[in-house]
Amino acid sequence: MNSNDGVLRARTMLSLILPAAIGLVAAIAQTGCVYSPAPPVWDYYDRCAAENPAFLAMAECGRQKRLAECVPHNSCSAEGTAFMEYVDSLALSVKSKKMTEAEAMRRYAEYKSGGASTCTRLGTSVQC
Repeated sequence: MNSNDGVLRARTMLSLILPAAIGLVAAIAQTGCVYSPAPPVWDYYDRCAAENPAFLAMAECGRQKRLAECVPHNSCSAEGTAFMEYVDSLALSVKSKKMTEAEAMRRYAEYKSGGASTCTRLGTSVQC
């Protein structure tokens, strides 16, 4: 075996490996282009608000749509559950006349924008 045989084998291996590597990189890059992040946790509620602007109706509709989608797939996120509990707590405050629907909607919008809320977690529930 002379030195030219080794060079020839290396070139042959490179000619086989290089296209496969380029194809792998292209596939990974293409997959990255179609990635879309999960919608915000309040997306269900916003869609319901477009159908019915009343806070109580929006809260119930959003809860039902979220649970209908995430429970069967066992994909309910902790963040989504905390948000749902927050909205449920606002709805409870409206139902018990401790807060108006307008105030609940304001707090809902404030929460979504990252603003402070006057709600606190007590054990496994959220109280506003």
